[in-house]
Amino acid sequence: MNKTRTMNAAQWFLRLALAAGFLSAVADRFGLWGPPGAPNVAWGEWQPFVAYVAKLNWFAPKPVIPALAWTATLGEIVVALGLLIGWQLRWVALAGGLLL
Repeated sequence: MNKTRTMNAAQWFLRLALAAGFLSAVADRFGLWGPPGAPNVAWGEWQPFVAYVAKLNWFAPKPVIPALAWTATLGEIVVALGLLIGWQLRWVALAGGLLL
């Protein structure tokens, strides 16, 4: 296997792993990995995630918090899909780094 092919394969697997991480976090927020308090479940449902967003963004007005939670969630979905399909990889990678 030549060096270019190895780098392409490594890049693809890295993109796949990052996309899986983003999508897994989104799935957890909607309870797909189990209820709150279950082993290996961070949120389990939407409300605990919104409460955490409020804690992180203590300076934001309370009515803005759900919009911030949705923005983060939609951003993670868009970044994951961008990584999977290979669209505008430099910008998607930058957005992924900012989200992380």
